[in-house]
Amino acid sequence: DGGINILVADSQNRRLVRFDRNLNFAGSIDTYLDMSQTERNFGLMAGIKFTNQGDILLSDTEEDRILKLDGFYNMSGEFGGFGYGFGQLREPAAIVVDAQDKVYVADSGNGRIAVFNPFGKFLWSIGEEELVAPRGLEIDTSGLLWVGEVGRGRVVVFSKEGRFLKEFGGGDDHRVSFSYPTSVRVSSENRLYVLDGREGSLKIFEIMR
Repeated sequence: DGGINILVADSQNRRLVRFDRNLNFAGSIDTYLDMSQTERNFGLMAGIKFTNQGDILLSDTEEDRILKLDGFYNMSGEFGGFGYGFGQLREPAAIVVDAQDKVYVADSGNGRIAVFNPFGKFLWSIGEEELVAPRGLEIDTSGLLWVGEVGRGRVVVFSKEGRFLKEFGGGDDHRVSFSYPTSVRVSSENRLYVLDGREGSLKIFEIMR
């Protein structure tokens, strides 16, 4: 982003905030131009992700959609929309993009992960039988999908094909507990970082491959 390394969705203030690589404040974006070149305010954002082409994806929980912005912060598309059917969303949260530019959305209200192509066409869903209120998402270097599920207070792992592999946390797991795992990240050192929004804590685990 022209030397700007970090872009934050400041949800409560309904704006995007930019920081440089030294974490210095570099400005904010308070509005965007829609497809008709009309200035619009941002909604309540729960997720943000850059695509591999440099576009910006924002999950708008108020309008139940994914908003796509170009490098100038102008709207270049949208997909989703409220509903229970395939391709529709309810309270979308985290977004991740894989190496093939497929977009994975934590469709929190529908209890699943919705997968779209780069142009917003629905492809398939993951976890409809396993998930309740997923919010955090991560794809690691091997293609595994890590899900922070606030509905059951656990982290769930799926294969790149969408097959359930394992879980930890939750009511029956006495090894570790989460109250509200809202964000998950996997580092290049094979460490899993889980942000527990209710406890206000960051929990770190070593991943055994």
